Amino acid sequence: MRMMSTASPVVVSVPPFESTATAIMDELQASLGSLVTDLPEPIRRAVDLERSLRLEKKLAWQVFRLSRSVGLREIANVPSRAGLERVIEASRRKHVPKQITDRISKALERFEDFAETQCGNRIGLISMVSGLTHQKSDQFELKVRKAYFQAASHVWGMQARMQIRTAIAHNPDPVYTDSQDEVLISTDLDMQRLRLSDPLVVVRWVLAEGPEDCRDHVIPEGRTKNGDPVNHPVELLPEFCSQPLPKIVAKRGEDGLVENELIVPPGRAGAVTLCSSQLTERSRIDYNGRMFITMPVEEIVWELLIPAGLSNPATARAAVYGRRPHPERVLEERPVDLLPQRETVTYLGAMESVPALDGVPGHPDSVRHVLQKLGWLGMRFDVYRCRVRYPVLHTLVVAQVDVLKQ
Repeated sequence: MRMMSTASPVVVSVPPFESTATAIMDELQASLGSLVTDLPEPIRRAVDLERSLRLEKKLAWQVFRLSRSVGLREIANVPSRAGLERVIEASRRKHVPKQITDRISKALERFEDFAETQCGNRIGLISMVSGLTHQKSDQFELKVRKAYFQAASHVWGMQARMQIRTAIAHNPDPVYTDSQDEVLISTDLDMQRLRLSDPLVVVRWVLAEGPEDCRDHVIPEGRTKNGDPVNHPVELLPEFCSQPLPKIVAKRGEDGLVENELIVPPGRAGAVTLCSSQLTERSRIDYNGRMFITMPVEEIVWELLIPAGLSNPATARAAVYGRRPHPERVLEERPVDLLPQRETVTYLGAMESVPALDGVPGHPDSVRHVLQKLGWLGMRFDVYRCRVRYPVLHTLVVAQVDVLKQ
């Protein structure tokens, strides 16, 4: 009996993705650099290229940036095939040598083939490159988040223009040096229904000592003997809400969450703005704000007001956490759940209230109103502000600053 011969396995070498993508981008950028250099007029700015080739402003800007860069950082700014073909045609009219325009055509073809074979399309390629943490395009990421906001608004039938959270810390009792009183002012601007049938449901998660305490429960007023934090009832501030006030039906679930069901007309004409405050006594000293995103919103603002001199402005920072398989467990804030989304916390200085906020003229007034009611008006606070545009649903945005070490 003849024995079957066994062939040696064939090993197929697959070029590393990053190095291949980098080589392709380098060639495309170098070819555009040759074009810019060969033009009869000196090209020092994008506007010079726009005038020389009579290009649209955005297209000239893209080509100019690519001509001055290397690597993958500008991959989101590669013009469309039609756009680069207009550049090639305009270059030929300027009598740019054929070898230069042919080089651009070949580099573009290789770029398009790589995007299709490796990632399906350009968007897939940009997403793959964004996974390389040192190759981020903030402009592209913002564009993606805006598209996600628009899609989520359609899917869930609701949206808001802005959500503001202002946390103000105060230590009124020197006996309890390890705790503080704090008030949280919550403002939701232009919340609107996009469905004729579905009500607008607002969920508030208040994070105290840990994930298990994420509930908006009401504890009788007054301090407890064992020193536990005391959450006072949420108080609506009608003078800073839109009028007439919508009908609000509070419902408590088995998990301890309170859902406020708003009965409002659909559409922009029925949009409502709500402003409320909640005082917590004897909370742990921890200068941070955490917001779990439960509604499609164009922008959120976190503000921290900390008694002047008690915090370290150099440590102000922001982070965004996301956990796709178990979004509700993102509150654990595991390092592995950190998203590459880059946000910042700005130190605004020491002052008695908050400065103006674009698009919300009455915001400083609402903060002063609450400070005056609590008897805290006239105190100086270190004020921090973090603004996040188009936050992603079911992610956790954290703004924080460290206690100043004495």
